[in-house]
Amino acid sequence: QNNNWTSEFHSSSSYSQFACSMGGIASYLFGAPMEIGDEEQVSLLNLVNPDHFDRNVNPSVIWQQMLQRLQTHPEEAAAYARSIDASPLYRAMMLAQSRNTTVPVDLVRVFLEAYDEVAFDTPESGESILFLATYGASLDVNHDNNDALETVKLLMQYNPDAVAQQTRASKMLPLHHVRSDPDIATILLDAYPQGSITKDLAGRLPLHHCCSGNHVRQQTNVEQDAQNEPAEDEQNEDSSPPPLSLLHPAVVAQLIMACKQQGLSDGGILSKDCEGKTPLDLLCQEIGCELNADHGAEATPESSFRIATLWESLVTMVQTVSDQEKEAVFRMVHAVIELSCSPTIVAHALKLHPQQAAERDSKGCTPLMLAALSLDTVHPGVICTLLKFYPEAACMTDNDGRLPIDIIAESSKYDEELWEALVKAEPRAIDTRDLRDKMFPFMTAAIGDKSNMNNVYRLLRSKPHVLSYFNLE
Repeated sequence: QNNNWTSEFHSSSSYSQFACSMGGIASYLFGAPMEIGDEEQVSLLNLVNPDHFDRNVNPSVIWQQMLQRLQTHPEEAAAYARSIDASPLYRAMMLAQSRNTTVPVDLVRVFLEAYDEVAFDTPESGESILFLATYGASLDVNHDNNDALETVKLLMQYNPDAVAQQTRASKMLPLHHVRSDPDIATILLDAYPQGSITKDLAGRLPLHHCCSGNHVRQQTNVEQDAQNEPAEDEQNEDSSPPPLSLLHPAVVAQLIMACKQQGLSDGGILSKDCEGKTPLDLLCQEIGCELNADHGAEATPESSFRIATLWESLVTMVQTVSDQEKEAVFRMVHAVIELSCSPTIVAHALKLHPQQAAERDSKGCTPLMLAALSLDTVHPGVICTLLKFYPEAACMTDNDGRLPIDIIAESSKYDEELWEALVKAEPRAIDTRDLRDKMFPFMTAAIGDKSNMNNVYRLLRSKPHVLSYFNLE
């Protein structure tokens, strides 16, 4: 196919100039061109055919061979043009993806100069070349590789519409891959701002994917593998995905701002996917895994840097959706409790801001009081963490004169560890009347739609003499 195009290209005056430029680029990228005999020359398609190359061969050798082949056979850049099969450039992108690297931008440019419509190549999967390029940019191994950014810029020049093209299977956009490069995020968002609120087949925004780090992906893969029960011959294969680069706080801020501009008041932070998870949930999960990775050992400088970077993104998200942002002073400890974050996240916030454990907000609420008010959504371990860190908060009242035990007694939940920590922190609170209604905590636990007799029994067992205050004859 393309015989007319091939003959016209070879007969044009620019062919010799094009061929010379190929040799110059090959020499610039890889040194002197590699000598290949006529019997050893293969087409561009075969150079990137998985059946025809050794996996031990460095990809840079393959890129060099492709440049040399384009020097003598530039018409092969148009192979499979406008068909459902993958072009040589697309296959090179797939090869790079399988080897956790990127195709050199100069090689991409040569392909596009030889046949510019290769930028529109979209095989049956619906994954455009731009989609593959943004995936390559998200890998940790390519974090400092400027080729990824330049390739995205180049492909956008030739086919700007690819930014809005979703894959057929997962319904993902190129923007769903962006996590570590603010420049790529800017390019894609400027070209297609609606992409920030476009969900994939799993109901996830680009912000979901941005917040799903390596730990979250590994846990998801383990759960899926357990469900799928792979065959014995597949169990020994390393199917784990390549490590992603660390998310950039600026990218998180860009995606949040773009979602707000598209009408999502919370910036997409509290948007739930098909599993009910929000970007905030996924980021907290990733931070929690990082904090627990060393199992109590002293964190390495690399680990500390990752945690600090992830935490900066969390602060950005929390400040966007927390009511604490409306306070005269923003308090991170209060904010993560208000948003029902895990005990691990609360503990780290206390480590960074220990003084906030005793601070009250405008309603007179300490972090412990906020956790008590949100006990229906907050993990009981949060209250235990707060009491262990600052037990004095158990005797601090809010603006209405109520103690944390008065609020907790109203809950229908029963947690033995919580009650044990609460009674140990301030045993006098059990026989202290609520200033609002003059009732003891056990009385509060016994009335209302949420009454739980386990809570009543636990309070009375801790201090049975409270009953002596009443004339029971």
